Amino acid sequence: GVGHETPPTPQLSENGSMWPSRWHRLREEFVKSRERTFLLEKMWKVMEDPQSSSFASAWERCMCFLIGVSIVTALMMTANKPFWNDISACMFEVAVEIVFAVEIFTRLVACPNRMRFFRNPYNIVDILSALPIGLRVIENFRVITGREACDIWCSMLRSLVPVLRLLKFLRHFQQFHLLLKAFAVALEALPIMIFIYVLIMMGFTSAIYIVEPADNVESFMKALWLAIVSMTTVGYGDISPSTDAGRIVVSVFVFASSMYMAIPLGIIGNAFNDVWKDRDHILLMQKTRTLLIQAVASSHAMLVLTSRSFCRRCSLSTTTRSMARISRISWMTTARK
Repeated sequence: GVGHETPPTPQLSENGSMWPSRWHRLREEFVKSRERTFLLEKMWKVMEDPQSSSFASAWERCMCFLIGVSIVTALMMTANKPFWNDISACMFEVAVEIVFAVEIFTRLVACPNRMRFFRNPYNIVDILSALPIGLRVIENFRVITGREACDIWCSMLRSLVPVLRLLKFLRHFQQFHLLLKAFAVALEALPIMIFIYVLIMMGFTSAIYIVEPADNVESFMKALWLAIVSMTTVGYGDISPSTDAGRIVVSVFVFASSMYMAIPLGIIGNAFNDVWKDRDHILLMQKTRTLLIQAVASSHAMLVLTSRSFCRRCSLSTTTRSMARISRISWMTTARK
């Protein structure tokens, strides 16, 4: 019949590619997406895509500025004698958390899929950053100076609020996915490296516990603490070897651990370097998947995602733009068949 045609489902490749299963998962996400009004779609686009319009870009800059100012004020209020400790300081904190609550509520109302909304870690962080307003209600909006007068709720406010607000910045860093990708690549080699690390630490802990007298190293846990601060080259000085044999063991331990620590750090650094070289392709795949979830399941969606305007918005290199155009041509050829 005349009307909208559904794009053909890709066939499984001869080498058993996982592309069809990923395609079906995306199709399921499309089907689950609920119908929204034009206003809700525009609100969602403004909040999720800062490059969609000048208003969306201004909204992102304003939110980043507000988050930064709120972090500074929250840290200053943790001092024993803060210079801003009257009721206006508490009202400012409440106003900031109300803005955060309105923002996450708007995202919830405008989101295409509520189930995926609560699975998004960025949304979970945004919800947690708005919850401290409940703790302020429990504290009757008091401004408490000095740690001695703080109860458990006051201590949670002082310690957790700056951390949660700092985590809200992650949504505005697209390169954060590159760091996660680098750790995922390095994670294949890290388990055995961590095992050897712990094995070396426990071996030297046993040696320290044997050669040191009981009045200096009272228990195996004390020997383990000495091994940890020595292996990390921190050296707090609260406990140190008192015998010549103990000093020799700790000296060899510090030298060996310093040499060994260069291996896992080099693996992580090399993984991040490889990911950074392929950053255009990784960011393209991330943005493509995000827009596919938000778009309509049609052949027009693929034509938009592989268009020149989309590539320019993603700030892609010439090679990646060519790959996108080739994908566009391949998709059009498949759709005609």
